[in-house]
Amino acid sequence: YFLSRKLHVEPTESPEPELALDALTFGTLIHDVLEKFALWRMGHDGAPPNKPNQESWLQASVASHIQALREETPGRAEGVWRIEQSRAWLILRRWLRREPTVALRSEMHQVEAEYSFGSDTGRPAVEVRTTSGKSVKFRGQVDRVDISHDGSRVIVYDYKSGSNSAYSKLKDDPVKRGTKLQLPLYSMAVADKYPNASVSAAYWFVRESGSDELQPSPENYAGDRAELALKEAVETIVEGIDSGVFPAHPGDPSAWGGGPPSFENCKFCEYNRICPKSKARLWESKKTSNPVLDNYRRLAEDDR
Repeated sequence: YFLSRKLHVEPTESPEPELALDALTFGTLIHDVLEKFALWRMGHDGAPPNKPNQESWLQASVASHIQALREETPGRAEGVWRIEQSRAWLILRRWLRREPTVALRSEMHQVEAEYSFGSDTGRPAVEVRTTSGKSVKFRGQVDRVDISHDGSRVIVYDYKSGSNSAYSKLKDDPVKRGTKLQLPLYSMAVADKYPNASVSAAYWFVRESGSDELQPSPENYAGDRAELALKEAVETIVEGIDSGVFPAHPGDPSAWGGGPPSFENCKFCEYNRICPKSKARLWESKKTSNPVLDNYRRLAEDDR
């Protein structure tokens, strides 16, 4: 944030095209297909299309998205595009076959796809009032909203196309030290439209299965506790930005993607190349050196 928003330092992109789609592009593809699939399926009056038709639609949509990407990003071999198309289709076909059980389709049905709130959507932004009296407004899009047939229960889903490893222990800390704020924000946005329903939420990992597919399970989502944790995290974050606190905190050691050892906060950082190799030692030496870091340190490192 400090480098990009305050110093306006831009990362240098590699001039060489990657062979495979990067995680962000692949994740966007999965999200786009799921959104359009939901709108298509919800657009049928009465009974939804049968499973073979749903699979055919998904397969055609994946092919269409891959073709659009192929036209936008020349330079990759035809075989690479075929592999990426097969990878996306395999994930979505398996997801569709598991969906009735995971989403409780006999009890629930989808009513929203990419539900937008705040900005120019006509729906109110989510306003978070911290314990110190500050007010922060959020806008965003909810991937999916399901409702029970009697309207008494609503489940909010946020699709994830990657691994669920960074989302462990949400039962103990529903905002994961201030890094996972979507579920309480999305639940508050949806509750505004469905005030008489009980709202729960989960991250839906479309490439996982079994107990790993939903984190946390909707039955274990503690909404009141999550909203309180959200307020505390937002207060610490806003206080830090207002005070100019931008600590270079690498987080816990982490190996990822078969690469060299790194840290959990550095996996997707575009500025990782300019950080010193001794970043973990530097953080340990300075984290207790100034009281202005106390609130951030408690949020980012205290056991919850």
